[in-house]
Amino acid sequence: MRKRSKSRSVLNLLRAIVFCCLLPFFFGAAAFAWDPSALETSVVLLLIKAEETTIFQDPYFELLEQEETLLVPVNRLATYLNLEVSYFRKEEKVVLTSKASDKWAEIYLGEKIYRINGQSFLNSPPPVFFHGDIYVGVPFLAALLEAEIDWDFSYQALTINADSAMLKSPTLVQPDQVAAPGKEQSPQEGPAFALSSIRYQLGVEHREEAGQHESLAGFLKIRTDGYAGEWALSAAGNGAYDFYNRTFTPELTLLRGKYQKDGELIIIGNATLDLENTIAEQDLWGILYMIPDEQIRSELVAYTDVSGTATAGDQVLLYVNGRLWATQPPTAEGEYFFRDVPLRINRVNEIRVVIEKENGETIATTRNIAASPRIMKQDGNELLVTVGFYKPTEITDWEGVLVGYRQRKAFTANFTFEQETTVSAPFISFPESSYIGLDTGVAFRISDNLICTLDWMVGGKIETEVRAGLE
Repeated sequence: MRKRSKSRSVLNLLRAIVFCCLLPFFFGAAAFAWDPSALETSVVLLLIKAEETTIFQDPYFELLEQEETLLVPVNRLATYLNLEVSYFRKEEKVVLTSKASDKWAEIYLGEKIYRINGQSFLNSPPPVFFHGDIYVGVPFLAALLEAEIDWDFSYQALTINADSAMLKSPTLVQPDQVAAPGKEQSPQEGPAFALSSIRYQLGVEHREEAGQHESLAGFLKIRTDGYAGEWALSAAGNGAYDFYNRTFTPELTLLRGKYQKDGELIIIGNATLDLENTIAEQDLWGILYMIPDEQIRSELVAYTDVSGTATAGDQVLLYVNGRLWATQPPTAEGEYFFRDVPLRINRVNEIRVVIEKENGETIATTRNIAASPRIMKQDGNELLVTVGFYKPTEITDWEGVLVGYRQRKAFTANFTFEQETTVSAPFISFPESSYIGLDTGVAFRISDNLICTLDWMVGGKIETEVRAGLE
């Protein structure tokens, strides 16, 4: 090939510079680079309620979006709540103390783990330290505050419904923010469709190496997020332009619609799938349906509920493996209920309930119970159904098509049924290697100290060999 002249190289370089300077104006955005992997905050409406009455609202509260999860700046919430925040720099640890109860929590930023009253809390996205704020997962925050936390995507509103003792001031709402008696304020609803953000990164690369032809290429990475009705929409793509060959190569890297409401999750487009007993973790482009919307697949911890009766005026203390986990007074009906108490698996856990009466008398009951993540809480029911193209995360091209199904159901507090099935058909390298994987199992408690599991597994290539076995 003939060698390009220096004048032409300079001309192409000038074209590239002009291209990069003008492109930001076409998008109506500031001329700065954006890293798609960088963290971004979103401005939402914060509502703090006590007994369904709005005590405070902030229309400029910031949340952190990371991997399709929401993280809340707990140090900012401490301005309005009876929550003390202490930071230990050397240990990279944050300690949260609730002044309304005896609960305290530790956040280890380096290890990205939580502990509540000395017990590990795993059912929450990991914490993030970002721009001086400490962002934590919603499940962890709800457990610490003993509050109901709801995210309304349509209104872009985060609602925290906590006990009045958790609030620093009962009169945070300004008088002009309160509706007149008998007249309720109508909610302010946005348009049916909107784009909430457009982020991009662009650049030009010029290379000239000994023995090789010089190259001049430009690239553009762009991502946009928005909503349509109650669906969250996301799209992202890359584009590469060769100034010498005048070729443009586009690539669509993300296209997703997501519906998440009332414990139900529907994803159309790009998603991540983890059918751990059959095909393991895969990237998916298709349809994914889950109920409930959070199904934690963890072999490190199991959960149980503890309930009983007590007299009004008593104080109930719950100890797990010798450590105080939580305290609460009984309800007016004389009942107490501790939800999602974590247990260590593969060992016998000691659950001790101490009831302190007003006259100083104490009543203690102790129960030893073996824990397994295979045993769900009573009436638990999880369902996942999916169909679409699949591939491992490290692979670029889709490998084939799959249909997957998983259900876990607790028929009683001591008997859980689980079934997972995947049928996949690769179409790139070996189209004849269609695969089936099936795992049907039960877990049942024989006594407090003994749990048995039984699994029937089927797997293999459909056209050649399918094997079955019991475990």
